This record gives sequence, C-alpha cells and structure tokens, in this order.
Amino acid sequence: MTQNYLESSFLSHLRIDDFGEISDLFYHVLVLMYQQGIQVEDIERKLQDRHQVTGNKKDFHQRGDY
Repeated sequence: MTQNYLESSFLSHLRIDDFGEISDLFYHVLVLMYQQGIQVEDIERKLQDRHQVTGNKKDFHQRGDY
C-alpha cells in the first residue's frame, strides 16, 4: 500500500496553522535577504562552512563565528 508523502513525513504532525506560520516566516526571511543583498548561495556557503567545522563545537559557537 502506498502512503501519501505528507502522511509519511514529519509534516503530517504539524497543524494546518503551522504551514501558514512557516510560510509567513519564509516570506519575511526572503524579504530581509533581499534588503540586505544576501543571496541563497551565500546561505548555502555558510551552511557548508559550518558543516566543515571540526573540533569542539562548543568553542566554535562561543566565538560567535557563525
């Protein structure tokens, strides 16, 4: 039996209102990114940089270098 993707994912646990809230958040983040001249590629690079961090993660985050 094939399940609906939504039913088989974590999204099925969200209330319908949560989708609206997440949509609003996403919209406002995109507006902020536009106003600040931040591209999606900038975010991707930052996430890749964070993924490459080795050593003590606590020390890394205390530096505020993220």
